[in-house]
Amino acid sequence: MICPKRTAELLELHLESLKDKDPAWEIAVSKIAGRGVFTTRKLKRGDIIFRDIPILIGLAARQEDTLNSCSICFKVLPDTKFMCRQGCALPVCSVCAKKKQHKDECALLKSWEPIEPDVANSVIIRLICVARAINLSKEQRDLIYCLQANLDNNHRTEVRNAAKCFNKFPTDKKLIELMNRTVAVLRTNGFDETADRTNDNQEFFYRALFPLFAIVNHDCVPNSYYMFEDKTNYMVLRASIDLPEGTEITTTYTKLFTGNIARHLFLKMKKNFTCKCPRCSDPTVS
Repeated sequence: MICPKRTAELLELHLESLKDKDPAWEIAVSKIAGRGVFTTRKLKRGDIIFRDIPILIGLAARQEDTLNSCSICFKVLPDTKFMCRQGCALPVCSVCAKKKQHKDECALLKSWEPIEPDVANSVIIRLICVARAINLSKEQRDLIYCLQANLDNNHRTEVRNAAKCFNKFPTDKKLIELMNRTVAVLRTNGFDETADRTNDNQEFFYRALFPLFAIVNHDCVPNSYYMFEDKTNYMVLRASIDLPEGTEITTTYTKLFTGNIARHLFLKMKKNFTCKCPRCSDPTVS
């Protein structure tokens, strides 16, 4: 298990811009699974536990009718002429096309030589969330490596499929490993829209990784709920019940009203663990 202290140090660096001098959370050893997030003081129902900044975020691009959105600001663009004119194969608005972030990403993807630079390709648009890990700082990349990643037989598939969309996709082993690891972390603890996680929480239409939230462990009867700030896409996690000091914060990876069998199958297949929370351990609950 990665040291909770080191994880906390990297998270504090990541969240430094929020300037929270008295956080209501801390990272500690969990009885549920390795590390967890715990309260540092009493919290009332509805109190903010933490705000989290996405370390990676991009378009989910799961449906063809959503591909005409700017890859930077996510604004929906006209149905025609929304692709970057420089040939990087990314959709971008006229304002964001001038921003440094897009110029850097444009140069990166152009160096890989997209096969069809003027065609909106969901594989490439989804990949940009992963590829953004390349331009992170060392500390930010270390934070990604601190997060749980289920390295199953499929976590390399996305990068392999993306490679087929370019003439000169990188072959550097460290770069490929970074992207594969990022995919695995996103698959394990990231958001890819909220189709499979929506319960009482607000819907979220992007692909993103919130590193502090990624440490929060699962319980089928969670004691927190999350929302997203529209202007910033920051996450806000609130207490769903009164919480004493030292309580482990939990969330749910499934829908609240899903039956035991369906929840167990989902958690085993998608999250690679068997839940042993009180709800799952109660033989009277179906």
